[in-house]
Amino acid sequence: MALSIAVTLFLAVCFLGSILVLKLGAKRDGVSFFGFIYAIFCSWRARSRSGDGAPSSWPPRPPSLRSGDASPANQLGRIVNDAATAGIIDHRVSEIAARALEFGELSVGAVMVPRKEVIAIARHTAIDEVHRVFVESGHARLPVFENDLDDVIGYILAKDLLALMHDRILFVIEDIVRPAPLVPSSARAIDLLKQLQRERVHLALVVSEHGGVVGMVTMEDLLEELVGDIFSENEKTVPPDIEPQADGSLLVSGTTPVRELNRKCDLDLSDGDHWSTVAGLCMAAIGRMPRPGEIVTTNDGTTFEIIDASPRHIKLVRVRCSARASASPEV
Repeated sequence: MALSIAVTLFLAVCFLGSILVLKLGAKRDGVSFFGFIYAIFCSWRARSRSGDGAPSSWPPRPPSLRSGDASPANQLGRIVNDAATAGIIDHRVSEIAARALEFGELSVGAVMVPRKEVIAIARHTAIDEVHRVFVESGHARLPVFENDLDDVIGYILAKDLLALMHDRILFVIEDIVRPAPLVPSSARAIDLLKQLQRERVHLALVVSEHGGVVGMVTMEDLLEELVGDIFSENEKTVPPDIEPQADGSLLVSGTTPVRELNRKCDLDLSDGDHWSTVAGLCMAAIGRMPRPGEIVTTNDGTTFEIIDASPRHIKLVRVRCSARASASPEV
């Protein structure tokens, strides 16, 4: 089983890399990709030698069988990173390949927009008011609910609304509501991506085990996990979630996903079953809502100082990476 997983992940990275090479259209990148394959082989040769210098047999055993503290995806990710650092592959190929390896392990709950940030409209909202919400929010899609957000009946598209308003046709919201799938927060993100492609929809509502809506996921949210932030022409520039400081520390928004901090700072912090953000990590470590000035220290020596927090939310945290982590991450 472990061998099949390792081989599948390897082939997936190779396939993704070849597609990216074609998309990038650079001859040098094509040469670099084949160099990447060679780098994987060399990396296996270097890591498969035992203490007395004797190489292991071919084919190599899957990484999970050689090391109990890292999954095949993590070890392949390190190989990709090593190849990019050595200049064997383009850093753009390396970043997307690493994100693809992580994507298979992400849950829907880890990538969703939390409920408190979801903008939705009631079924009986006046058309002019719906138009105003679309304009002010800048969203192309809005969930529609009956009594509250736990009673969602679907979603509407801005272009459907504008088309009908342009034709001056009398209509009600129900005329343009499209069904929105409901998915559990524990579902895999990659499975939801396939479901949205199959059903040709771009939005899903995330529900808890008790049936309440806890968030929303769009096709764009899922694609951003693979290629990074996607900004439209009308989106305003917002401050980055991770800001390097002159003293080597990082100012991090509490809503920043732990995986994003790991990616930017070369850390190996884990997330939990009920939290996936820096704020959630701090609250889980202390066991309550921390106050400004309190410091959380993880097992690897990374410290989190609470800079700004309300009685209900952690807004800003100062992170100091451990000596084993990168002190000047690329942001």
